[in-house]
Amino acid sequence: MKIPLKFGLLIAVVIAFVNIIQIDLIGIENKFVRENSDIFPALVLAVGLFIGMRTIRKITYDNQINYGQTLFSGILITLYVALFLTILNMFYFGFVNTGYAERLINVYLPLYQQMKLSPEVIAIQVQGMRDTYSISGQFKETFIVVGLIGVVLSTVFSSILRTKDSFTEILKNKE
Repeated sequence: MKIPLKFGLLIAVVIAFVNIIQIDLIGIENKFVRENSDIFPALVLAVGLFIGMRTIRKITYDNQINYGQTLFSGILITLYVALFLTILNMFYFGFVNTGYAERLINVYLPLYQQMKLSPEVIAIQVQGMRDTYSISGQFKETFIVVGLIGVVLSTVFSSILRTKDSFTEILKNKE
């Protein structure tokens, strides 16, 4: 239980740090950051999850792990990452960078107007940005998105990292 907790916290902190670098140091006004802001955190999640699952395989299961055990370890790490990152994001957008939604709106509003979107569509987009970067919006957005990406990655990585074939074991036990 300690390994998933440690990896969950570590991955969440690194993702939060990457987000802060992108948002505050480079700036959301940068086109590259705007278009690729989700890629780097997703890569951190993928690499951290893979290393965490591999570490659990090595330390906890002595390199003898089946698909279910591997999947469980990945989902457990994912839950911790989602929980810690949600808390960090809620704190960051709720108390540290409270003007982020307005900064984002100021960046996208001219683009929406240039695209000749109707005022109704622009109003919906602006409200969506405000909702997403509110405290409750961060809870929903971060926890659900990180959770879904982590479960998908865990499923894929479980196929790669398993060392025992649980289906063959079940058939052997039936004989």
